[in-house]
Amino acid sequence: MKFHLAVNLERMDDNIAMKDVRDHTLRMVQMADEAGFEIAWAAEHHALEMT
Repeated sequence: MKFHLAVNLERMDDNIAMKDVRDHTLRMVQMADEAGFEIAWAAEHHALEMT
């Protein structure tokens, strides 16, 4: 069975730096890769305040 990961690069609080969101997302993808996940999907949300 193949597993995929879907992630949103979003923040729930605009006081959180996008760099921190990026770093957190990269850690999640790295952990998924180490666990044997095949693909990581990253959604793009243009023109949203919290992305």
